[in-house]
Amino acid sequence: GDVSKVNLCYTLEDVSNDKMAATGKISGEELESTKFNRIAFDTIENCRNKEFLLTVWSESATDVDGISLYFQPQMENGTELRINDEKTDGTLIMKTITNRFDFETFCVFLILVGFMYFFMKVLYKLFK
Repeated sequence: GDVSKVNLCYTLEDVSNDKMAATGKISGEELESTKFNRIAFDTIENCRNKEFLLTVWSESATDVDGISLYFQPQMENGTELRINDEKTDGTLIMKTITNRFDFETFCVFLILVGFMYFFMKVLYKLFK
């Protein structure tokens, strides 16, 4: 249906201290059908091994005009999915993108470059 008047609202709450980490609202006009839509918010520091609660709802939705989110029927470990406050077996289909320097990936890249360098040296000496 027509979602131009519908808004997708969200909150991301840190469960350990009941503090809102992020909140926002996206107009239905900005959302693309059958695509991954970006929900951007500020970086949350010191969140390793913390539990967060993501709540998503729509405003001004009707039975005909609304926004749908997809989930898969498999449960991920340590997660819970509730739809209209009713526990559902499944996992919301989402992906996270972090724009940060990843030291582990950088080290693996350096090791790979070093391996290729020494491998080429060995091959050069072998066929010389």
